[in-house]
Amino acid sequence: MFRAISLAVFLLASTVTGVGARADERSEAMALLREALAAVERAEAAASPAERLGLLEQAAAIVARLGRDYASTYVGLRLAAGQPIGALDPVALERRLAEARAAGAEPRRAPRPIEPVRPTAVAEARPCDRGPVPAARRGEPGTSLAEVIADCRSALAFEPGSAKRRFQLARALSERAQPGDREEAVRLLEAAAADGWTPAKAELCARYWWGIGTAKDPARARALCEAAAAEGNEQARALLARGGALAAVQR
Repeated sequence: MFRAISLAVFLLASTVTGVGARADERSEAMALLREALAAVERAEAAASPAERLGLLEQAAAIVARLGRDYASTYVGLRLAAGQPIGALDPVALERRLAEARAAGAEPRRAPRPIEPVRPTAVAEARPCDRGPVPAARRGEPGTSLAEVIADCRSALAFEPGSAKRRFQLARALSERAQPGDREEAVRLLEAAAADGWTPAKAELCARYWWGIGTAKDPARARALCEAAAAEGNEQARALLARGGALAAVQR
């Protein structure tokens, strides 16, 4: 009897410790995420190319650490798969870091005449496609998250059957995260996934696993991730490979 009671106490303590450890890990991941975002913001206002390069390298190192050491968290999984978290886009960060390194390696040249700015595909894209843009980013017009959501709703009204527009609106709502936004995002993602939109399946997998805007459903999460991974989605593959308990869910 005493052994049975001791074993029960030990199992209960282990469970509580495990839950606390996961909470601590998520808290540490969020702290690192904020640190990376702060480094990127300071890089935008850096006084010299060397300072900008150093700040971008700092942010890139934090992103790499999150993907390596915090892969069991939602933040780590998304960054490891190259997916953005709020204003932190690992793909864009790598591109800006490469540009900063190239600028630091180039010898100084005489200034060239100013050429007229040619419109690019990115500049011509509507806010729903482009997402939020800081007002001080290389002369591009700033676009707020509210403007992106309004534009996505307008686009969806004109294209009510578009899985892509549902997916874009869902991600914008999730980033705003006002009351009801995440629940609406799940409904939009479900509709997009039902239409075969692979990224929506991967997003839903993470949401059902972590319980973001919906109840946790590990079995549903695994089914969605397996479907998206079979269609070539890297985020889904990373969730299955690095998700720990997610990859071990029994059918």
